[in-house]
Formats: sequence, C-alpha cells, structure tokens
Amino acid sequence: ITDDGGASNNYSSDLYCGFLIQPACAAAINLTFETFQLEDFYDSVYVYDGVDVTGTLLGGFTGFTIPPVLTAQTGSMFVLMVSDNMIQYSGFVASWNTVLIDWSAVSAVITSASCVTCNDGSIDLVTTGLNGLLYSWSTGAITEDVTELLPGNYSVTVTTLSGCDSTFDFTITSPDGINDLNASAN
Repeated sequence: ITDDGGASNNYSSDLYCGFLIQPACAAAINLTFETFQLEDFYDSVYVYDGVDVTGTLLGGFTGFTIPPVLTAQTGSMFVLMVSDNMIQYSGFVASWNTVLIDWSAVSAVITSASCVTCNDGSIDLVTTGLNGLLYSWSTGAITEDVTELLPGNYSVTVTTLSGCDSTFDFTITSPDGINDLNASAN
C-alpha cells in the first residue's frame, strides 16, 4: 500500500485517508514499511489492530524513521494517513502479509452427561490464539461454550470477523455410552 501519491509522487495536503486490510481467513496481519518520509510532527500514519480507529492503536509515526514491523492479531488492520496543508514529502510504501487461521487450534473439553436422560453435559470450546470469533451452535446458542446438554451430537460453526468459518462436531455421551438423540431437555 502507499499514500495517495503512490510510490513516486508526494502525498496530498490536508489528507485524511484510511486503508482497511482484512483478508479472509487471516489470524494476523504483518505490516512492513519499505519507505517512510513524512513532515515531522505534522503529518502522521496511525496503524490500528481492528477495522477502524476504534481498534487498538499499534503505533503512530511521523518523520523519516521507518517504523518497525507491526502485527494485528484480530485479522484486520486499519492504516490511517493524516497530513496538514504545509509540506508534503514522498510518504510511504508498505507491504503486508497474513498468517492464516490455524483451525487445529480449536478443540473442546467435553463433560459427559451423568445419565441417558440427564441434561448436564457441556462443551467448553478452546480457541487458543484466535480472537474476535463468533459462534453458532446446533442448539441455537451463540456463546463460546454450551451447557445443559443431553447425550447426543452437537456442532458449532466458528466464524471470524472477516467471514472465514469452520464447523466442528462433538458428541456428549453418558456413562453407559448410550446417546439418546430423541430425548428432550428437561
């Protein structure tokens, strides 16, 4: 990405320009500045972990020092360039790459139901290293974990904020190992 002047021209005055980097299925985004020349203290680039300026500020940069590599952990990165109306320099050129979601990081701690007709089973979903996830269970629940489950088969679709999803299947058993899929919750 570049400022509005591109790689070979100066950026504009009175600039307030944002770039959203949000590739599908990204667990993280790394931003590397290749060139960086902004009017010191008056023109700046701000980088956020999120979809806009409400995200976590990773850094604000001005002057001629190339910023460090920045990493957004939410799968979305917002880059904002702001300039005044005085001096304009060549701006910046940056590149980004993604770390794809590792769906193998999703697992569960399953608690069996205490009997065939007992609704005391649970699924505690573990999403190590993944952030900003949405959940849709076959029970209709939208929470990370589900409780009060009868023995049976359950599934959850886990979706990132960028729309990438994967479905996981789990089975709640009872001590005798019999699943009563026709039983209803008490």
